[in-house]
Amino acid sequence: MNYIIASFSSRNETLSFARLLNRNGINSGIINTPSQISGKSCSISVKFQSNALALAQKLVNQSYFQSFHGFYIVYYQNGRMFVDNI
Repeated sequence: MNYIIASFSSRNETLSFARLLNRNGINSGIINTPSQISGKSCSISVKFQSNALALAQKLVNQSYFQSFHGFYIVYYQNGRMFVDNI
């Protein structure tokens, strides 16, 4: 299963973005930030389905999230997790 995560350096902004996604009809949740990107963000990230990426990007661009680091796709191959910057 592939999914997208949004990474922030601020826990408060991470939680705010998750609420913003949910208010705009995007089912999202809070997860621990994968170790592949943990040095670039706080310890939690926002997880949502890849089909909602365009709307999520629009919401980030319309809002003021000072600590936003980026979107990442998370996917599994041969039982291993991979994380790529979008």
